[in-house]
Amino acid sequence: MQAQAGTSCFLAVFSLNPTEANEIAGAVKAFGANCEVALTPARLREILIETACNGLLLSFPSMIRIDAAGKALIRTLEQIYPTARAKWKPSESSFSVMSTHGSMARTLPEFLSSCAVFPARRIRRNERIAKTLNVLLFSEDGYEDAEQTFSLDLSAGGSLLHSTGDWHIGDILYLSFLELPWETPVKAEVRHVFPWGIPFHARSVGVRFEGMAPEHLENLKFLLHGKKG
Repeated sequence: MQAQAGTSCFLAVFSLNPTEANEIAGAVKAFGANCEVALTPARLREILIETACNGLLLSFPSMIRIDAAGKALIRTLEQIYPTARAKWKPSESSFSVMSTHGSMARTLPEFLSSCAVFPARRIRRNERIAKTLNVLLFSEDGYEDAEQTFSLDLSAGGSLLHSTGDWHIGDILYLSFLELPWETPVKAEVRHVFPWGIPFHARSVGVRFEGMAPEHLENLKFLLHGKKG
């Protein structure tokens, strides 16, 4: 494949076949992007926790061969990142690309271009579960300015909340959950802000909980998983 100027972005490449993975990674780098290779679904998850990525390039044959847990992970990741399936053709020393989430790219340069405009992001260490809870969301000014809203997902470490507020990364806010009758609101830091108009995202704010009381953490784990600890 002839190298040409590309747009800077970072991809995670997944294949169970080391040779195929290296060939795909080489083609990505030839077009000016960078990437890291994962040979197992578990390693793919580790990369996305450790490194902010703009997209995923997945081996089509490997997607057929992975187990149910691996397929479930990929389905979740496809809701987060621009994703494309790649099929390596050893006899032709080339591969085809078809995007599965995001813009309908049919070539590697097209896919890299769509990834370059997607803000690089990491995934969370704590599993987020789709959970709708009624939330009062307010700043340090107190309840008077509280926004009546709801959670889109929730984990022991943080939450994604629908919000029309003017939040910025690093802001400190407080949450009071109607379904969790804690007297002390939960302090949180804004980690992500998704304004209206970002494809596949509701207008929302992602927060990380700060200093949650142990008993509150136990309550939350029980609510999410049906068990404590």
